[in-house]
Amino acid sequence: MKIYYLVSSFKVSGLTKIIFNTTKELVGKHDITVVEFNCAKDSKYKEELLSLGVRFLNINFKGMNFFDGIKKIKRIINAGNPDIVHAHCFRSIVATSFIKNETKSKIVCTLHSYVPYNYIGEFGVVRAKLYSNILISRARRFDATVAVSESVKDLYLRHNKLTTYAICNGVEILNKKMTCLTNSFDYIYTGSVSERKKVKELCLAFKIFTKEHPDKKLAIVGDGPLAHELKQQFSSENIVFLGRVDDVDSYLARSKFFISASESEGLPNSVMEAMAIGLPCLLSAIPPHRELVDSVQSNYITVFDYNNVDSIVKTLLQSQSLDKGVYEEVSCNLKLKILNKYNTREMAKEHERLYRKLL
Repeated sequence: MKIYYLVSSFKVSGLTKIIFNTTKELVGKHDITVVEFNCAKDSKYKEELLSLGVRFLNINFKGMNFFDGIKKIKRIINAGNPDIVHAHCFRSIVATSFIKNETKSKIVCTLHSYVPYNYIGEFGVVRAKLYSNILISRARRFDATVAVSESVKDLYLRHNKLTTYAICNGVEILNKKMTCLTNSFDYIYTGSVSERKKVKELCLAFKIFTKEHPDKKLAIVGDGPLAHELKQQFSSENIVFLGRVDDVDSYLARSKFFISASESEGLPNSVMEAMAIGLPCLLSAIPPHRELVDSVQSNYITVFDYNNVDSIVKTLLQSQSLDKGVYEEVSCNLKLKILNKYNTREMAKEHERLYRKLL
């Protein structure tokens, strides 16, 4: 099978990690090309895929000039004649939607979140509504539209009457045992330091929490638009900002709990990576979070309201009451969920099944 993946840029991100992991699983059996709208430099994902024989093409799609982009995509697809064209971002989905009737290829797109929620933090209410309406209307033209979780699938069906295929995100199953005899951090957050992720509320809550537990430490791993501001405001012996790191797993392995107060997600890689290590997860009460952990730990750790600092504090305090036996039970069951469902192997198999069904 000949597959083309389309994306704005292959710089390291949660979105490109999904393409990266899927491609790694499929490249041995299929002919895969990644089409970038703008060439990413210094991408470790790109370097590894190139070493595996994946081709990369750059169409130099500047800004939002969709007419030029559509022509370039059409030219590349007609020249390569792939069986499947799979678009993964706003620009690639919108541009690819216009060539459906001009190619023999089956066209697929992935919606990596429920965009009416996700775009608000990035663009504001007015632009979020405009961009969401455009994206959803163009997604209807595809042969298949993928949602990255059952939660996201349900949101599109309920609010937009858009039918999607749920193919859950997945993370790599760890071949090595990631354990550490001592915990450097009691709690860890990994991801973008942004408004949508509610890292400020998380820090405010942790500051209150440490009045009762002054020896506890929180690590903030990641970068983003609010990183400098929040580091200036909250950096202390209890809250450590580590910035972007290469080996996230090693920091997770040195931690006891994972925490995220995000207001919107698709199916977050960061939570699944923590689950793969076996970290009990303190999470906001959004559907994708609940989809991942409710069946395993809801009797012991309650989800919280991301806009309510007191609610976050309450869950932090609750986590301190877990005895060793319960902690180990939750840890083991979280790892089993990754092993049985939320892993790259299963994610790639589901993509392959969908592609074959379309053909």
